Amino acid sequence: MSNEYLEMMCEVMKMLYLRGLISSTGGNVSIKLDDNTIAVTPRGFSEYPKFMLRPEQISIIDMNGNHIRGWPPTTEVKLHIAVYRVCKDCKAILHTHPLILPFLPPNVELPIDTELKYFLEPKICWVEELRPRTEDLAQATASKVKEGCNIIILQNHGLVTTGRTLMEAVERTEAVDLASKRFLVLKLLSKYLSA
Repeated sequence: MSNEYLEMMCEVMKMLYLRGLISSTGGNVSIKLDDNTIAVTPRGFSEYPKFMLRPEQISIIDMNGNHIRGWPPTTEVKLHIAVYRVCKDCKAILHTHPLILPFLPPNVELPIDTELKYFLEPKICWVEELRPRTEDLAQATASKVKEGCNIIILQNHGLVTTGRTLMEAVERTEAVDLASKRFLVLKLLSKYLSA
């Protein structure tokens, strides 16, 4: 197993924290290593923030959720497994907590720029508010992915993005987070200019 993937996951967690997309203990990332093995960030520990993760702490599990090595997996492990089960092209999943996006009205039209629209092929879906860390949330998210969605907004909770690579999932996360900020700015500007 290549340590390169685990190192990349650690760097991504650091970047997500610096961008304000995860907290010290919240948010998670996974990579599907092969048909039966997933590398996933460990659950949050208050004494060890996620932006300081090291490769040996990344949790390795199988598709049934059995822990193979590393630290215990994220408490959202059901969500990651459920998505991988329905999406053969998904090789990476990010679950983040953007500031604005989860609190926008469902199905709002987000202004995604044309370059990202054509190269990232974003398909945005919404999942109603469900209790975190549950099978209900995992299955609701997986059903949207099965429909072809690669950006899933969890109402009043967070965001899930998938990718054929880890960086594709990262780019989708950044693109939709930026779109939510543009949406808010445009709304404020239109209100100000029409006053």
